[in-house]
Amino acid sequence: MKKQQEIVSVLRRFAAEKRPFPSGRETRKRVASVLGVTGLQVAIWCELLGLDDFIVTQNFESNALAALQAMRADPVVAHIAPSDDAWEQMPQHAKIALILMYQALTNKRLLEVSKVPAQPEEDNAE
Repeated sequence: MKKQQEIVSVLRRFAAEKRPFPSGRETRKRVASVLGVTGLQVAIWCELLGLDDFIVTQNFESNALAALQAMRADPVVAHIAPSDDAWEQMPQHAKIALILMYQALTNKRLLEVSKVPAQPEEDNAE
């Protein structure tokens, strides 16, 4: 419990000082271990990774437009699907978030995402 309080204290200090969180792998692993989460989750919280880091961007624009058309054709969400002007102004991370929420609602696969293993393969070799 004391270790968790120390980690929370360090995280709060970093947040208050607007300094970037240490990005070293070992630091993330120690923080993850104390908090009981994955190192990947710590990296996301520290903004070292974002949603767009998990999206295969080779065909993003065409896939995103197809997803927008699917939303507009879906009577459940058509009324909240963005207009062409709003879509053009929307940042890529917002488009990704919107499409991923729609995917979760419909169980349709509209964006190609990378698969992240629960543990790195070298850790499993023991």
